Parts: sequence; C-alpha cells; structure tokens
Amino acid sequence: MNIPVQLIRITLEQKIKNTVKLYLYLKWITSGHFILNGHVIKSICNNLGYKTPKTFYKHLNLLLKWKWITLNSKKGRYRIISYKQLAKKLNFRAYSGVIFDPVDFSKLNAFMYGAIISYFVKYRRRADSLSRSKGSGRSSNRNGSSSYNSLPCKYLAGVLNISQSTASEYKQLAHKHGFITVVKKYETLDNVPSDNNNYWKELIDKPNAIVLVDGKFQIQLADEITPNVYFRSKKEIKKHLKLYGKNPKR
Repeated sequence: MNIPVQLIRITLEQKIKNTVKLYLYLKWITSGHFILNGHVIKSICNNLGYKTPKTFYKHLNLLLKWKWITLNSKKGRYRIISYKQLAKKLNFRAYSGVIFDPVDFSKLNAFMYGAIISYFVKYRRRADSLSRSKGSGRSSNRNGSSSYNSLPCKYLAGVLNISQSTASEYKQLAHKHGFITVVKKYETLDNVPSDNNNYWKELIDKPNAIVLVDGKFQIQLADEITPNVYFRSKKEIKKHLKLYGKNPKR
C-alpha cells in the first residue's frame, strides 16, 4: 500500500500512531466500506495487537470524531475517507507516498520511522544539490560534506517535535527492521589541524564526539543513512494540491 508521507509526518508529530494504524489497516482489508461484528473486531484486535475490544473502540471513536471514518447509523455501515479527502482535511503540502507491505502490521511503527527518516534524507540531499547549483557552496550536511547521506538526530527531533533520544530510538528501530541502513562514520584526529583552536574547543565542550575505535581516538560524525524504502507519487493528492494552488512538493 502507498501511504502518504505527509500522513506519516503528522502521525509522528501528533503521536497518534495506534489510531492511524487502525485507519490504514481498515483501508487495506476493506473496499472502503465495512460492517462490524464480533468476528471482525476480534480479527482486528489480533492483527493490531489490541488486548481488548475496548482498545479497538477507543481508536475507532477517535477516527469517527476526526471524520476520517463516517457511519451510516441506519444501515450500520462505516465508510473510510480517501487519501485525497484526508489531504484536504489535514492540509497536506507534499504528494510523495511510500510503499508499505501490509502483510505484517506489527512493523508499521518501524516502517513509519524509516519512511520519515528516508524522506528527510532525500529532502536534505535535494536542498544540498539546489544550493550547489546556485553557487552558494553551502551544504545542509552538518559535516560540511555531501559525500554521504546523513540525518542528525537533532534535525529529526526538531522536525517532529520530539526529544533527540526519541529520534535516536526511531533510527535504531528502523535500522533493526531493515527500513534504513545505518553506518557509523568517523574521522581520525590526525586529520584535524592542531592550530584549529575553535574546532578543538567545540570537541572539548562535546566530549561524546571523541570515541575510541580500533585503538585510536576518532571524531564521531553523523551516521551514514541509506534508505531501504520506495517512494511513489500519490497522483490524486498531487492533482488536488495543484487544483487548490498549494504549490505541491514531493
């Protein structure tokens, strides 16, 4: 299934993962319309890890409150709104989607972490390329180099309004499940000019930046991150954004 990146970003910003998980699951197992019964509810609870039907109804009622799902009370039929309608309701600004294999929804959280990290890795890469093409020579890579893709936890924390420790946990879980590949990067202290006082002062202020690797003291740089998820445009959202003159972005 092709999930809008903007939905993932909003989900993580607003900390509504479990409720959005139900929305996505229902979109996958139904045609967009469904009727609930005991068997269906039990199956949903089993597949999403809800311990009791009470938890299911908690998230369903939130979706009804937000009008992401509507109910025809006379027929007892529920309807799930489309991504296009959701884009209008939540004021999406981008039309990128990311492909999720819905066979195992227990990995959805890790997938969302990997997807949003991958999206901003690509975003910063495009920003770097644009800056260089305009001759600014500046890079959004904190290492001052465009030789590899990175996304510092501080950047992710700022984007999602979370702590840096939580951002680090997101990155580790996404890597554990294979949605991104993280490689530690270091620079040998031999490459740092001894008379660069400002550089050394910064390292002293941040002692964790100096680590012992293979018996040598080295400077720990931002991790190299390789996305292992696949992006695909959500054409209906792109069309909607253009229609309303919202200057759509990837």
